[in-house]
Amino acid sequence: MEIALALEGYLIFKSSKRPKTATIYARFLKQFLFSVRKNRVEDLTLEDVDRFQFDLSKSHSATTVALYTRAIRDFFKYMSYLDVKTVRPQIIIEPRVEDNPHKTLIHSEFLKIDGMLAEEEGFNALQKRVLHNLLWDTALRISELLTLTRDDVYEGDRAAQVRIRKNRQLGWVFWSEKTATLLKKMLERREDNKSYLFKTKRGELTCRTAERWVTEISQKAEVSDISPHSYRHGHVHWIVEKGGGLVEISSKLHHVSLNSSRLYLRLNQEEQRKIADRFFD
Repeated sequence: MEIALALEGYLIFKSSKRPKTATIYARFLKQFLFSVRKNRVEDLTLEDVDRFQFDLSKSHSATTVALYTRAIRDFFKYMSYLDVKTVRPQIIIEPRVEDNPHKTLIHSEFLKIDGMLAEEEGFNALQKRVLHNLLWDTALRISELLTLTRDDVYEGDRAAQVRIRKNRQLGWVFWSEKTATLLKKMLERREDNKSYLFKTKRGELTCRTAERWVTEISQKAEVSDISPHSYRHGHVHWIVEKGGGLVEISSKLHHVSLNSSRLYLRLNQEEQRKIADRFFD
């Protein structure tokens, strides 16, 4: 089977199941298939995959290499389903990603970043401030937050339903009056009629670009080492500071099991410091 035809068929299939994932995987697979410079799927080998992973690892993190590998393995899984004789997906090994706990964004840091963004002008700065506030208010994963569309955000309403990634169920999320005002201001300044909530020069905001936005604004505000997921952890600790318990946290995070919510209750650095200071002379 010709590679171009195989890729087209795979992406049509993937788009029917998970369109956002298909868009991301399309970019990964095109990069991989261009690098091997072969015409037929049957000619692809495990060595091609290994070589691509090795070359990619020279300039990208293990996490990124793992994402590319999942896309490649999924493509070959589809080829296997079609009985195409090529690389078996079971033998493609995803690189191990070392455990790297997310830094918790504490509320004072959230306010510091928000204050910095409030002083900046321009549409991009406004978008970043809206993203910053929605991440905090909703405590959603970035991949979940970016599924929100303009149609989901009703004027005057501060709630929306989002499909939760891990349990695939719909869950309600809410945001503050301040965030609603910022959101309305942002949408009023949009000159296009695209459905997605955030825009870039290339079109829809991706998870990767959102992560870069968070890195940029946090470094500018001198708050280091945070990611979009830091907001999720930070909001949990804010709930605790406000007197909330495990049930409230589980509801906010849309967890099926309370055990999952307990993982978010690890003490952050500031909380550990307060405990330590209590026992210093």
